[in-house]
Parts: sequence; structure tokens; C-alpha cells
Amino acid sequence: MQAKDSFVVVDLETTGPSVAKGGRIIQIGMTFIKNRKIVEHFDSFVNPGQNIDRQIQQLTHIRPKDVRNAPYFEELVSVLRSLLEGQIFVAHNVNFDYPYLNEEMKRLGFPPLDLVAIDTVQLAQILLPQAPGYRLTDLTNYLKLPLNNAHRANADAQATALLLLELWQRAAALPKKVQTQLESIDWGLLRQSQDFLKMAMHSTVLPEKKPDQDEIKSTHSFNNNYPMKLSQKATQLGQEFEKRPQQNHLMNQIYNFVSKPKPGILQIASQPKMGKTLAYLLPLYYQKAAWPSLLLTDDWGLMHQQVTLLNWLNQTIGGQLSWALLDLPENYLDFAKFKNSLKEARQNGGHIWQARLLVWLNHTQTGNLREIPVGIARVAAWRTIRGSQNSRYFQAAWQKALQADVIMMSDQGYWQLSDSLLNKRQLKKWPLVVLERPINFFRQMESAFNIELDLNNFPEDYRDLLNKEVRYSKRQTGQIKKHYRNLLSARDGLLKLIGKPAELVGQTKAFLQALLTLQKHLQSSGASSNFGPQEAEKILEKIKFCQKNPEYLRPISPIEGDDGQVRYKISLDLKAIYQKAFIEKLQRLVIMADYLPQSLGHFLTMAPEEYSMQKSAVPLVQPAVNVIQPERYDFMEHLTALLAAGQQKILILQPDRSGIQTAYQSIKRTYGDDYNVVAQDITAPLAKLKRQYHDQSNMIMIVDSGYMKTLWQQTTALPAVVMIPDSQAVDNQGQLKEILIALQSHPISLCLLNMSPKELGPVRRQVRILKDGQEDLIAFYQELFEFDPD
Repeated sequence: MQAKDSFVVVDLETTGPSVAKGGRIIQIGMTFIKNRKIVEHFDSFVNPGQNIDRQIQQLTHIRPKDVRNAPYFEELVSVLRSLLEGQIFVAHNVNFDYPYLNEEMKRLGFPPLDLVAIDTVQLAQILLPQAPGYRLTDLTNYLKLPLNNAHRANADAQATALLLLELWQRAAALPKKVQTQLESIDWGLLRQSQDFLKMAMHSTVLPEKKPDQDEIKSTHSFNNNYPMKLSQKATQLGQEFEKRPQQNHLMNQIYNFVSKPKPGILQIASQPKMGKTLAYLLPLYYQKAAWPSLLLTDDWGLMHQQVTLLNWLNQTIGGQLSWALLDLPENYLDFAKFKNSLKEARQNGGHIWQARLLVWLNHTQTGNLREIPVGIARVAAWRTIRGSQNSRYFQAAWQKALQADVIMMSDQGYWQLSDSLLNKRQLKKWPLVVLERPINFFRQMESAFNIELDLNNFPEDYRDLLNKEVRYSKRQTGQIKKHYRNLLSARDGLLKLIGKPAELVGQTKAFLQALLTLQKHLQSSGASSNFGPQEAEKILEKIKFCQKNPEYLRPISPIEGDDGQVRYKISLDLKAIYQKAFIEKLQRLVIMADYLPQSLGHFLTMAPEEYSMQKSAVPLVQPAVNVIQPERYDFMEHLTALLAAGQQKILILQPDRSGIQTAYQSIKRTYGDDYNVVAQDITAPLAKLKRQYHDQSNMIMIVDSGYMKTLWQQTTALPAVVMIPDSQAVDNQGQLKEILIALQSHPISLCLLNMSPKELGPVRRQVRILKDGQEDLIAFYQELFEFDPD
């Protein structure tokens, strides 16, 4: 393969997944590349001679009328063979488009094409290791490449051609050492994709120098006086700073709180999209008493936003606030282990994840594997190259954290690393800790310390395995029974210590060790249970923590279950852990959240008497959520009017599967031709529906309250219109409050719910209630959402 060769990027839209099962092409798009430039396009609808499924119509927006007068494949095949002759075939998922095209040709009696072919999915995985995903839409968004009318063959082919040229340029620009390593290993890529990679790496880098923003030096001198007024901040921060009174109020509140010497907690109910991160970062520049500050989050995207803002502030206001990112040691790459894995790969062939890491190492400054958002953690072998406390990248992060003014640390990392870091920095307490994702922090604390071992069930589970002795040899059975007896003995020893927490730690560890030993023997014998060795090892780590702090263990006590049986559980006191291992390790704590359940808010603000307590809410300046209780018109009439008024995405919340099923059947029957009607666990699992929300328009999504569970982990979005036909779909007013707060992120939003103003209770203050009495409901919604039909 040579750079002067001609390439054709092909994309097909089809009626089904295979020709053998009756699928046919309905559109073909081809973009031609010569000398690393796009030179020509070809596209055509294709009459499939059959109906087009509704879901295909919704995905591709190709209607029967589009293909009615189009040529049949029989009429195009000679032209296509002529165009493709001598070309290198390129596709995004080449093992779909290339075989499909050949199957269509074989169906008509033509010999299959025999072309060199390459796959842009695998090439992108290697050359863009930090991309958020490898669907074409993911990559075009990531690279800011144009893609209009996704899932149309002509648009997808052109976008894939632009992607190929970008990958070509990136391969050519790799350092020589990386190129040599990539060439020395067979990665097992599809078709001739590795040949393309080799050719691209030997190509010339085309000139397209982009400025490196991190290298821009500040021309400002730092002014130690905190700018209290919004106008002063605007003058100091320049044109990029957006004047927002809410944000200014929040900045001043945090600055005043940090200025006070008394230990305390500040809990702020913020609003969506008000610039919270900058609101706490700016005051840090003017309060050296808050250094080193600890910013806790497990959201890697938020960490990088914090880094970006700190770099911008350093450059803009002339500050010199140093920062560090610190995570668990196992989240960093162990470079020595990775090098060893490459030695084996040179002999036996490599894996794509290794090629991705080779390219990533050329870009990373942290060596943190969480920079690679998809495709690595699922690979079993990658665990063999994870770091430890002695690994190069972790040690570099650790040394930086020993000197930094601001430390961005993962929630999990806090529980393992905070005490050691405090001691190394010769601090008794952290001057300031900020939680911008308090719900996630609490869940990570639960994950780190919440042990609940059912002492009744474990032996029963393993006894069931032992009864299946046909699985094991005589020797294996003897060993397993011995370890099972040890487990029972350790369990019985625990039960004798009820009410004696001081003696509990050692016996608990003995029980867990016996459990781990038994599990390993079962696993080596080919058996399995619901309790794996990794989970046992994690619990042992938690027990080690308790060895130093036995007061965290709750006394074992009998608990009567719903079945009337008395059970015994080992558990830890999360409240005691939070207060002693977290609150008492800090001087000031700032908790910020758009929404915080009342019980969690109370838990997070529990503190000794000497800590002051402040709770406040940022003044609401965003438009209140519009709420309508349907009276004159029913929900279906409102849905019809909203769709006619131009709303492209609507969420309908139902209380249970029966409600979802009923709503889906009715709405699919009425609107299925023009809208993508999706329903939880009917058309797709919940996780897939969340992805579809971001990728598709003209969508009506029907779900239950499970959709809302990740709303505050920044992984779930709400459209501007939410319909709740049955008030039982909302478990409580707290959940309704979550929905209303999330809707405030839209300039104009609407919630239709079967609930009277009186039933709204305290959330009544967050909404603007509109009467359901409009003569022209479509015109009303067009005006409400400022929709222009032209």
C-alpha cells in the first residue's frame, strides 16, 4: 500500500443486517480520496423492492418515497464495480459494508470484489485512544468534523473520509520511536488495516500547526486584593469571563467562608449551569490560608475542567497557583509491566489495547489509565499492567501533590491516600476540602467501607457447591471440605463475640481469610459462586482499615428478616467513619450541589460542636419550570400539540413496566412513522436508551424512575419536556424536585404532571403553573418555546 494509491470510503444503509436474511441496500455513499485529498463523491438511493422497517426509517430518515423512483441495485451494479475497481476500500466497520456489498453482487451472479480493505474503527481506537467512543458520531464530535444527517450513507461516507485523513495525519506525526514499536508487532487488525497504518506512519506530516494554549505565558501581574464586585472580576478576567450575578454571589460567599479562621461547613444549594467550578477556584487565589486545598471528585471530566480553569486563571490574572492530580495507585500505568507485555507481544502477536497505550503514552502527562474512557477497563489483561505505589507515574503524581497548592483527588483515592499525604506535608488537617459531586462521594464511601456479610447465607451457599461432588476429584473434595469446616469454625467464633466489638476485628479477619481460601480452592477446581476472590480481597482491605480503628465496627446483632428468620451481619458504622476519617481531618468543607437528598444533606453536615454550620441557596434567576396539570386536554392531546410545535425530544415517566408497555403501544401506533419511540426494556435496556438520547432527534422516550438514578452523576440528561401522566411514577417530592431542578438547565422547560398545585407542596416555589385552557394548543406551545416554523 502506498500514499499515492486511490481510496474509496463506502457507507451503506440497508433494510436489514444481512443479505442472506433478506436485507437489501437502500442507499450507497462513496467518497474518493487521492493524494490525501477528497476528490469526488458518489451517492444514490437504491430501491430495495421491499418495505423499509419503521426502525430503519427512524434511524436513517430514509422513507419509502425516497427510494420509490430510485434505481434497483441491478441497475447500479455495473457502475459501482467500475467505480470501485482498483480502489482501496475503506469503511467504518469494514466487516459490515464490504461483505454486504459483495453479497448483493453475488445475489445477482457477479463475482465478489477482491479489494484491499481497511477499517477506520480499529485505526481510530489505536490513533485516538482518548476518544469518548468509536461510533462515527462520537469521533466526529471529538474531532469537530462535520457530520450532517448522520446515518445517511452520503453524509457518513464523507465524514469517514475526513476521519481517515485525520488518522493518516496523526499516524504520520507520531514520534519515530512509537512508529517503530507499532511496526514491530502484529496487532491482528482487520483485513489490510495494519498495512495502512504502516504506510501512514511513513508519510509526510502535512503542515497544520495549532497553538498550544498551555504554553501561553501570562502578561499580567497578580493583584492580591480580591475583586468583590462583579465589574472588578470582569476587568481582571477579561472578555472570556461571562458576567453572571449568581456566580458572583457564590464566589463572594465562598471567599468570605474561607476567610474565617473557625472550622466549619458550608453547604450550598446551587443551580444548573451557573459556573460552580470557577466560583470556588477563583477565591483560592486570594486565600493562602486555604492552601493546600483538596478538590474531591471521581468525575475525570470534572478534574480536567478544573485543570483547564486553573491554567486559564494562572494565565489571565497572573497567579501562580500550582496543582496536582492524584488517584489510586492502581489507576496509573506500571511502565515496566507494560514494557514486558510488549516483549511477549513481539513474539506472539499483540492486542489493540496495547497499541492504544503506545500511542497514548505519547500524549499523557499523568499516566492515569482513566484518561482512556472506553475499551481498556473491560480487557482482562490490562490488570496486569496496573500500577502500585512504587510505579513511576504514581510516584510522579505523589511528588507533585506534596508541593501543590490545589490537589484534585479521586473520592476513592482520598480514603487510601489522604492520611499519608497529610503526614508527609506535616499537616494535621486539610485547610479546605470542596465536594462538587457530594452524592458520588457518599456512594464511593459506601463502596469503600460498607461491609455487610450475612453470616447465615455464606455457609449455605458453599454447602450447595459441596453437594455437587461430581465436579471435583477425591483430593479436591477433601481439601474443599477442610476449608469449608475452617469457614464454619471462624463463623461460629464470630457469633460467640456478639456484643464484644473489641475482640471482633481479629476474628472477622480470620473469617474472611477462611472464606478467601475456600473460594480460591473452589475456583481452581472449576467451581464458581457469587462471591469471587477479588471481592473477598476488597473486603480484606476494608478489614485492615478497621484494625487501626475498631470503633468503626458495629456489634454483631440478630436481625429478623421478612421471612421471620434471624440473621447475623457484620457491618461498619459509616457515620463514625465519615466524622472521624473525614470531617475531623479538615478545617473547612464546602459542599455544592444542584440537588441533595435531605437525608444525605443531614449526613454530610454532621460535625463536632466546634464546627460552624452554614446552609444557603443561590438566588434563583433562571426561569422557573413551566408546569401544566392537564384538565381541558388529555396527555395525548398535549403530546400531539408539543410534537406539532416542534419539540424533538420528550421524556414520559411511567410508574412500572405495565405503564411503560401501555404507553409504548399507544404512542408507537400513533407516532411511530415519524418519531423514534423507545421504551425501557422493550426496545432497549436503560443504559442503551441513555446513549440513544444523545445521538438521536425526534425521540419519545418512555421510562420509569430508574432513569433518574444517575441524574446527578452527570451521566443522564433530561429533554426540555417531561410528561408524568401518573403521579405514582414519582416516588416522593424529593424525586420531583430532582426533575424540576434538572429541567432548569434548559432556558425554557415544561413538566406536565397529574398533580394539583396543592399536592406540589414545597416545590411549588420552583415552578410557574400554567392553566390548561388554551384554545389553540399548538400555537400556545410554539409561543412558549419560541418556535419559528420557517
